[in-house]
Amino acid sequence: MSLATADAALASVDRLIRSGQPQEAAAAYEKFEPWQPPGMRTDVWYARAMAGVSERAQNHADAVTAGREALAAAIRSTRNAEEPQNAWLNLAFFYGRQNDFPHTEQALRAAIRAAPNWYKPHWLLAQVLRAGGRLPEAGVEAALAAGLDAAKT
Repeated sequence: MSLATADAALASVDRLIRSGQPQEAAAAYEKFEPWQPPGMRTDVWYARAMAGVSERAQNHADAVTAGREALAAAIRSTRNAEEPQNAWLNLAFFYGRQNDFPHTEQALRAAIRAAPNWYKPHWLLAQVLRAGGRLPEAGVEAALAAGLDAAKT
């Protein structure tokens, strides 16, 4: 698939998502996915776009399809993203929305391994740990996040 063809296919997926047709968008994305040109990574975008459709869906079937597609793309993105820390943070968001704290923690720790000096996953991990009653660990992560953020300003 040429870059122009891939771009046109993604534009079609985007139009279907924007028009609230997640089932059609999922079918179009499934056809496009194996033909992605080298270096083109769209799963984080697709996950976020389908999550938005899931929240705005007019019926249950569309909400379920969009939610399933969003989570699958978020998981897939952790294996092929150019910036893995963003993919892991994105996946943590999805698990957090499901109140799946063990998987949220795992994803945040993976984001930290990918970018140990980025304050954001440390800060979010502190919140997850605090919600789980693990206050000493939460304090360590919060202090680390504050120190990393202060070092940037």
